[in-house]
Amino acid sequence: MLAAGVLAVGLVLFVALTRTRAGRDFVRAQLEAAFQVHLGGQLQIERLDGDLIRGLYATRVRLYTPDGRLLLDVDSVALHPSWRMLLSHTLAFRRVELFRPRFFLHYENGQWNFAQWRDTSAAPSDARWGLVVADLHLHNGSVETDRTGPPPEPVRRGQLFDFTQTRLDSLTLQATLEYHPNRLLLDLLRLDARLAHPEQRLRYLSGQLFYQEGRWHLPRLELALGNTLLALSGQFIPRTPLAESALQLELETGTLDFAELRRLLPGLSLHQPVTIAGRVHGTVNGLVLEQLDLAAAAGRLHLEGTLLGLPDSLDFDLLATGTGLQTAGLVRLWPTLPLPTSLQTRTPLALRAEARGLMRLTSGPTLRRLEGSVRLRGLLGTLEGPFRLVRKASGDAPAYEAHLQLRNVQPARLWQGSPSSISLNGLAEVHGQGPRQFDLHLRLDPRPFG
Repeated sequence: MLAAGVLAVGLVLFVALTRTRAGRDFVRAQLEAAFQVHLGGQLQIERLDGDLIRGLYATRVRLYTPDGRLLLDVDSVALHPSWRMLLSHTLAFRRVELFRPRFFLHYENGQWNFAQWRDTSAAPSDARWGLVVADLHLHNGSVETDRTGPPPEPVRRGQLFDFTQTRLDSLTLQATLEYHPNRLLLDLLRLDARLAHPEQRLRYLSGQLFYQEGRWHLPRLELALGNTLLALSGQFIPRTPLAESALQLELETGTLDFAELRRLLPGLSLHQPVTIAGRVHGTVNGLVLEQLDLAAAAGRLHLEGTLLGLPDSLDFDLLATGTGLQTAGLVRLWPTLPLPTSLQTRTPLALRAEARGLMRLTSGPTLRRLEGSVRLRGLLGTLEGPFRLVRKASGDAPAYEAHLQLRNVQPARLWQGSPSSISLNGLAEVHGQGPRQFDLHLRLDPRPFG
């Protein structure tokens, strides 16, 4: 009761101070001093108007990092507080609005300038405070990034656009926030922005994020990035080490426009839109892929199996089934696919493949081993049998071999001038290394020539 009484008296005095110009200047100075004491950076407020009953309005608010760099410059901030939760150690606002906030993020030696913030107060308080914002608005914001020194490794390898030297503008946000020491709820109602370099439009991002009792819950998240449309849900239970963290994720039917995504991820091999849906669960280093369904102009593909070893490697065991696959469409989707021109056709294929393999991920994705069996029906006839691919070192061309049973294979579909009446049956053995060096051996059943 004594603490509540002291808090009530302090609140009355604080409200009284904000009702005069001298009082507001005193409050502004105290806020700036407290910010420097507790966070080590610098807060500058050019002018403070209003009061704590009707609302406070701060003009030209600036935040500086401890090393003196400008981090945030806001034209104005409007705060409409609510005092009903103060006695429960919760700072609450009916509405918070930031007008033209400009963030300046600097990257150097693997760290961002905003990572410098630390609570420099002498000792943590036993009474940990919460924060509730019933209506948070950000109007016409921007984010500028620059860096000193080399770019991050994924950027240097050409796998990711240079996010350390770009600009995000036309940033609009509407959300609600509820934070307590053991619980977090973020309801993102609207987020949209425009990326200048490379040019890309975030049309909207919305969803809920909830944290309680060591679990992150994502009831639903919807994303529209250009023509890419995704909706997903799931949960994440962090553990140490990260590889033992638990994950559950469901992706509703959506579209990945790889032609646009390649602006952000230049290392992507695909060039056309793909429809995607899937479910996965397990630990990070032991995931079960319940289903992954892909559809494009090139056909449909269904995957299921296990994914082990993440995040350093990917040891996979997958079953793939495909229908309506067209090799000509596959080459348009994946232009670097080493498929001879004679095999590029619109004739639909049916595929069933069991594949086990290992991919290293630490210094760029590199397929080291792949083996299994395949059954392909449609283009030539039917091919069925085991295959194996091995890459001894990351820079080496892969060595491969396959032993395929041939049934009713018609060479006329591949090579012009071949007799259309010939149908091959027997065994084909392929050995090679890289796309240009290979040997083909055929042992044929004599019936096609009888």
